[in-house]
Amino acid sequence: MDLEKMEIFMDFSLPMISEDVYPNAAERTMTHARILFFFIIGIGMLGAGTACTDDGPGPPDSLCGNGRLEAGEECDGASFGTATCVLYGYEGGALSCRSDCTIDVSGCTSSTARCGNGIVEAPEECDGTQLGGATCLSLGFAGGGTLSCRADCRFDTTACSSTAGPVCGNNKAEGTEVCDGSDLRGKTCVTQGYDWGQLRCNSTCTAYDVSGCYYNNNGSCPYIYLPDEKGRWYYQGDLSGSTLAAGVDVFKPAFYGDNVYDLGEFQPAGTAARIRLREVIAETSFVDLLELVAVDAPAGVRAYTDWSYTSQLGFVSPAGFVSARRARPPVRALREDGRDVLAQVLHADGIPLAVRPDELSRVELDFGPVQNPRHAKLILTAWGVYQDFRNHQKPPFSAGTTVETRDENGIWRVRRTGGKAAGDSKTWVLDIGGLPGVETGKIRLTLAHLPSVLDVLDAVLLDDSAPEELRIAAVRPKNAVLRFGGAARVRASSLQNRIQATDDRLPAHPEMTMQGNATRYGHVRPLLMAADDRFVVMVHGDELDLEFDVPPPAPGRTRQYFLRGRVWYQLMAHPLGPVSRRITLPYTGMARYPYSPSEWPYRHDPSYARYLEFWNSRQVNP
Repeated sequence: MDLEKMEIFMDFSLPMISEDVYPNAAERTMTHARILFFFIIGIGMLGAGTACTDDGPGPPDSLCGNGRLEAGEECDGASFGTATCVLYGYEGGALSCRSDCTIDVSGCTSSTARCGNGIVEAPEECDGTQLGGATCLSLGFAGGGTLSCRADCRFDTTACSSTAGPVCGNNKAEGTEVCDGSDLRGKTCVTQGYDWGQLRCNSTCTAYDVSGCYYNNNGSCPYIYLPDEKGRWYYQGDLSGSTLAAGVDVFKPAFYGDNVYDLGEFQPAGTAARIRLREVIAETSFVDLLELVAVDAPAGVRAYTDWSYTSQLGFVSPAGFVSARRARPPVRALREDGRDVLAQVLHADGIPLAVRPDELSRVELDFGPVQNPRHAKLILTAWGVYQDFRNHQKPPFSAGTTVETRDENGIWRVRRTGGKAAGDSKTWVLDIGGLPGVETGKIRLTLAHLPSVLDVLDAVLLDDSAPEELRIAAVRPKNAVLRFGGAARVRASSLQNRIQATDDRLPAHPEMTMQGNATRYGHVRPLLMAADDRFVVMVHGDELDLEFDVPPPAPGRTRQYFLRGRVWYQLMAHPLGPVSRRITLPYTGMARYPYSPSEWPYRHDPSYARYLEFWNSRQVNP
């Protein structure tokens, strides 16, 4: 207050102290002094209060909790101004006030709305996660943010921002936003370390949503997982063999039988062997009979199986075991163009004979003179690459492994066509005993080549030792439990590498699951004890945990383990065309797949109907 205003005030106030009130002059003087003193003190306090505000002279800020309704507040304590439940669209009830001086309508009543049922009903602004299409932006917050719903079904705007800047939800990644809607800043599932899928942005624009990103899950057959010496599970191979595809007429199920799989260097810990079969790819498997086979060989002898994929050659493969004491690699290996490829076929190391899509996996081998040609046998390690090779591979095709030797004129002649690799890397014996020219040790080997598969050679050995006694013990599962195991990260086989798979427990992919009924989860041992077409039906994401009692080892012998089974698998995709995604049960001896309903041998079998009702009660991907 300036001096002019003080004078006006004094002029106004001092005459009020009149002689009528204070007749004594001394009293009037003292009273004037008191008034002037308190006036100056008051002006000083007012000036001090004004000087301490940041916004300059004006009314003080509202204080939530003082019981007075002030600017910026919806309510304060019991003060609601003119607000009522009716004003908010309700029929009655009582408002309450939150600690932040905002109105809570949870005490209001309505005959048409029920807050908390997830449905926005008038007069609710929202309900649970249902915001009625509203966003921070639509409510006038220029900075966007995350709108939510309070317990009384009114908008919670505490995470909205009035500050202009990056706006989450406008499909334009700005400033510090990682992404925004469809604007992913050029990123894809592949750049995030996955193999395929649809990358998305999360709702707050702070991170990528990789729930739609997947690892490759193609290949074939259930995968075999074994425990190492520390109990860690690793991928060993697959159970390829009896392939089914409803829509592609290239397979011959009439020639399917038992399949045998070499388990490599696997040695169980203790008296029990644990094996897991996982269905991590896009197919359905039908597991009928399973046996763990322990083969004890004399010291210095290695046992191999003679099982291979022969159905497309028109005969059922043998599924026995063969001894080998003097297996040796070639001393020379050449491609047709004269290139030395010996290093590529010496060892089963996962590095195959180099081949292009338009070439054959063919190699000329020299093992040196064979001492006992009538006992000669090749030990092959190879895998199949399943792609569309129709623009690369040309007739004549071959569904088997071709062995040639030279005739008396030095011309290569086909002496035998045996089975091919089945799925991922397989090792098997191909008998070449007594074939003309084998005694020279010079052999030309050509692997299978078809419009949809090209086999690649990893290693080849020759053995000419006489057969030796193998002691074979086969045991069926002690325990078998089917459960959900999820997907795994898979690197598909190629002309350069065999299948690689992790033991991850990733989310299963619904689009990789076929339609129909699968076996219920739980104990399924009774279904694996005989080859009776009563299958454990596994779909993508399933895992079969097996336990076998280990037969006592034979003294003085070395042991090799194999898994033998009657296992079928129905493809969900094939390089040559579309196939049905409806699960169709196979049966032993069927001439074609799919078959007509009249051909199904169990259509009038009550016991089989009970099997279907009790065991195959899990409906998948309806």
